Amino acid sequence: MKIRRKLHIGAIVSVGLALAISYVLFGIMQDIDREIKQNKLTDEIVKEVFDLNILTSDYLLYEEERARTQWELKYDSVAKLIVTEGVVDKRSERLLGSLRQGHKELRNIFLQLVAEVGGQPLVQRETKTSQELKNRLTSQLLVKLQSMVSDTFQLSESTSIKFIQKQQKANMFILVYVIVITLIIAAISLLIMRSVMMPIVRLQEELQMVGEENPTYKINTESKNEVGQLARSFSAMVEKVRRSHADLEKKIRERTEELEKVKTELEGEVTNRTVELEKAKLGLEKEVIKRMAQLQGKLFELERFQELTIDRELKMIKLKKEIAELKKKTRKRG
Repeated sequence: MKIRRKLHIGAIVSVGLALAISYVLFGIMQDIDREIKQNKLTDEIVKEVFDLNILTSDYLLYEEERARTQWELKYDSVAKLIVTEGVVDKRSERLLGSLRQGHKELRNIFLQLVAEVGGQPLVQRETKTSQELKNRLTSQLLVKLQSMVSDTFQLSESTSIKFIQKQQKANMFILVYVIVITLIIAAISLLIMRSVMMPIVRLQEELQMVGEENPTYKINTESKNEVGQLARSFSAMVEKVRRSHADLEKKIRERTEELEKVKTELEGEVTNRTVELEKAKLGLEKEVIKRMAQLQGKLFELERFQELTIDRELKMIKLKKEIAELKKKTRKRG
């Protein structure tokens, strides 16, 4: 398999795993967000039920119209909170169902209590209203409120536990996500190392062996990937260089043999020319000696001729002097 395809497959697998993990992580984060909203809703229910309990106690203590009005407003506020949909936990759904049922019963009991204690002056209520009925309704009201408070606290505890579990699950998944990504990066790095770096290093070592230690070493070209193609290209190049080197050595040997032959011929020619020059030298020496002898004879003759010429000139000068003296003597006698 080619390196490019391996890298593409590794990249696709990595992206696919990253997308899958991101999708699951996104779902977990959405679950955590829902749990956070559910916790906030539960906290609001707890607060509103607690406030409703306080208003109930306030109404039972003072039996005022203002307290009743506040109680009804708070009751409606609680009603809006406990009708919220989207709870998937069975225990939370059961507790909310219990809260809704208790909430309805609480209103009926409160309305009965208001009917018993309302509509007459405060000074006449003890005489005209059955104290026993009032006490019974008050007890039922308080018990129902206590049951709702208990349900709200259980609901809060349930949602808190569920939120913690979701958070722990998210933390565990994030840890697994980091480990998986680390393993993927390590696997891709190892793939690149084994597929690219190690074959290149091995090819470099083989080229060094070819260039320095063993010129006849053959490069491994069995790999089918890009490194194998590169190795085959280098092998072909090395083979061309070897053939060129062999051709060059052959030409050098041929030229060397030709030069040796030419050298031998030149040495023979030089030897022959040297012998001829020696002979010519001897002939020239003899000719020079002969010519020297001839020149010496000529020089001797020239010297003799010069002596004779000088002697003749001296005699001519002497004769001219004698003639001049005779002329003088002849003139004197005449």
